[in-house]
Amino acid sequence: MDRQHHETKMKCYELIAQSAAHRSGLPVATPGSLDAMLQILVANPHLLAEDADIRTYRTFVETNGHCFADPIYHDKPKCSIRAAEIRREGNQLYTRKLFEAALMKYNESICASPNESQDLAFGYANRSAVYYEQGFYDVALVNIALAKKHNYPEALMPKLLTREANCRSMQKDIRFPLVEVSLETNPKIPFLAKGIQGRQHPSQGPIMVAKRDFKAGDVILREKPMIACVSWENVFTRCNYCISTNLSHLIPCPNCATAMFCDEECMRKAQNVHRFECGVCAETSKMNDFWLGPKLFFHGLALFKDDITKMMKFCKRARGSDSFYNLDYSKYNPLDEFKTFLTAKSRRPGRPLYDNIIQFNAAIFYEIYMKVPLVRSIMASEEQKDFMQQCFVDYQIQKRNLTFRQDSNGHLYPIASCFGHSCDPNTVLLNELGNELKMIVLRPIRRGEQIHFSYGPSYDQGPEEHEFHLHSLGFDCLCDVCDPNKCYEWLTRVTQPSSIDAGHLAVVRKVVNDEELSYADKLNALQQFIQRYGFSHPQEDYAGVVLVYRGALTEVHTAQMNNAMRRKICG
Repeated sequence: MDRQHHETKMKCYELIAQSAAHRSGLPVATPGSLDAMLQILVANPHLLAEDADIRTYRTFVETNGHCFADPIYHDKPKCSIRAAEIRREGNQLYTRKLFEAALMKYNESICASPNESQDLAFGYANRSAVYYEQGFYDVALVNIALAKKHNYPEALMPKLLTREANCRSMQKDIRFPLVEVSLETNPKIPFLAKGIQGRQHPSQGPIMVAKRDFKAGDVILREKPMIACVSWENVFTRCNYCISTNLSHLIPCPNCATAMFCDEECMRKAQNVHRFECGVCAETSKMNDFWLGPKLFFHGLALFKDDITKMMKFCKRARGSDSFYNLDYSKYNPLDEFKTFLTAKSRRPGRPLYDNIIQFNAAIFYEIYMKVPLVRSIMASEEQKDFMQQCFVDYQIQKRNLTFRQDSNGHLYPIASCFGHSCDPNTVLLNELGNELKMIVLRPIRRGEQIHFSYGPSYDQGPEEHEFHLHSLGFDCLCDVCDPNKCYEWLTRVTQPSSIDAGHLAVVRKVVNDEELSYADKLNALQQFIQRYGFSHPQEDYAGVVLVYRGALTEVHTAQMNNAMRRKICG
């Protein structure tokens, strides 16, 4: 290990551990938290030694599991008594009109309910009451049907039937049109617009460049994740397979009390990986996006048809494309995509500063997964066990190097990861509620320009917030806002006198604030303005309109996603 890297890392660990230990007014770090892990690492210098390997960490975890174990995150069997207790907690939240929190508790109770038990009927009936209060009458009807299907008690049926009748009388067709330009797609990447080319930049890594002009409002990417994982706080509000919220309308895994899915299709698709984690999901989900490394390993193992020997042989001589944009997605082969994941180049340094935390997490995951009979049966030899644990480390590092945002829900969008970052982006990325990521052009993009979006930092943030997000990138930002050689010119253009027609600007502001106009009309007015005065960017008045447009797109996208999920739920 490079000595300077090691010394820098040691100082960082010590400072963060001290900060966590002495933070005033806050509780002591909880077991398994990042703060707790940092404190453990600093208190056990042999884990930070240059010769510490996967077995060093494995031995420590096997011996000191009590240091980071937390009973809250242990998977429990399905149980009617526990399901009823959780449901009562949901009822209390419902009474206080905390509907989202109540939904989460009702989902947790559904997950805890034994298969074919009446507890399932109670959970679905309670859920229908929440959807009724939220105005999602169509979704409420689906849950009423589920309650009936699971033998809802006849004595309570009149109340349920009254709610059903009320839902039918209140139902109406809800539409929220979003004006989107239909673009010709890339012949090899059908979910990417034609006219975008990937290339490797000497200092930025993979980037995407426009080979034609694009206008504000053009949707240039619609991508679903290659793999995803849900953090503990979202296990009862997001699908275990696709991480969609699906309006919290989820069905339980029949074999464990933690995983939930959008529907039978998501449950079926999830089995390639979920069979390796069923029964330990509570323990793995507490690790947030560190879970994605192990998920990627088992995803790969499934693609090799559970043949660990074959997978090991391939990984020893791994050869593949250096970027996802070279793959032919029109002939989608998930194994080729996985192999590319192993060899793809990134814009981040190959070794993260916190590599010991990744090693530590990998050892904890090893301990958890070895409880699963299927995993134990496949990982028979010590060499295979070492390989699995090392892959947990390597895949988490590679995932971190390729993903554009580090958040509690882990996900990997291969093509989106090829687009670069800018604090003054020309596109916006939308995917808060569902699993499909949508990239929309914010302002005119000319042929030859790089296409980018914000990985988190943005010029409209306050100085402290911007600095915080820049620090989380894992690489030096060299966009026009941050590059010392470009930022003065950028700031000069921001403050230059406006060349925008004042009358046109006033009209756009009036349209945006007119509550009688549709969102389609507002978006159309904003797009025309942004397109016409594109030459003004980043002048203050123009940039202000672009920010309003970004907010409008986000609001419309959220409504669109809600309606799309309602259509999916209700068939």
